[in-house]
Amino acid sequence: ATTATTEYVTLTTHVTAGKLNRLLLQLQRWNGPTSAAIYMNRIEDIDIFCDFYRQNKDDLGFVSFHILIETTTTSPDVRPGVAVAWLRFA
Repeated sequence: ATTATTEYVTLTTHVTAGKLNRLLLQLQRWNGPTSAAIYMNRIEDIDIFCDFYRQNKDDLGFVSFHILIETTTTSPDVRPGVAVAWLRFA
């Protein structure tokens, strides 16, 4: 019989920017590759995520982040929807 290890399994999850501390707890327990979608619907969420990343970057080595930003507008030229963004940190 074989046993699944973190070498072959990737944790996939999603969280809002306000719950990033819970994501960090999951990552500490899992200690393997992770794909995390971060849902944002306020401009402040971008700052929250950037601060979280900078403060915890040593613990985020196995994480691939996918940023989903909900956009709303009253402009007739721009359609509301969801945008996927990639953030790069120096």
